[in-house]
Amino acid sequence: MEVNCMEEKILAAAKELFMQYGFDRVSTTQIAKKAGCNQALVHYYYRTKPKLFQKVLGMELQIMFEQLLDIPKGKETLEEKVERIIDIHFSFLEANPDFPLFIFGEMRDNTEAFIIFREEIKSYAGKFMSDLQMVIDQQEKECGVRMINAFDLIFNILSLNIFVFLFKPFVGTIWELEEDRTKEIMAERKRNIKEIVISSLRIA
Repeated sequence: MEVNCMEEKILAAAKELFMQYGFDRVSTTQIAKKAGCNQALVHYYYRTKPKLFQKVLGMELQIMFEQLLDIPKGKETLEEKVERIIDIHFSFLEANPDFPLFIFGEMRDNTEAFIIFREEIKSYAGKFMSDLQMVIDQQEKECGVRMINAFDLIFNILSLNIFVFLFKPFVGTIWELEEDRTKEIMAERKRNIKEIVISSLRIA
């Protein structure tokens, strides 16, 4: 029990520090200090900093993609599936609000962390996109939805969702809004995103 607890503390400390400072600016010494253990223990559990980062990232992405990969299998309409995709990704960002800025920074600097992130995404994305495209093609014939490439559909969703979280700090500070009001605005934005994306699928 204590072993699992310490492993979880190390993961939590690593996630917080990586998101705050970036992969290259965090050492295993800092992670150990924040987790309340020695550096040797960090290396004992996770070997290297890249492997530790991969574990942190993998845990977060696995939760999201396990839900996403189930969506094409369901019997819902394409519009209902799109709503679920938006909900799942939006919830991921709510749980990890610093993630977009972190990844953009790592991508800009082309760090080892971004390479790990890219490979993790590729391990899931191929099957998800392929399965989603099959759903789109089928419902285009049966339900008359607008023809769209799965990549374009997901690109639209990611762009709209991510921008909301990049802009969120301005919403709260510039307009001096209370936290409850900020949450209401975020919920409103999610509803608007669903309307925008679903409207793009309908043939006028």
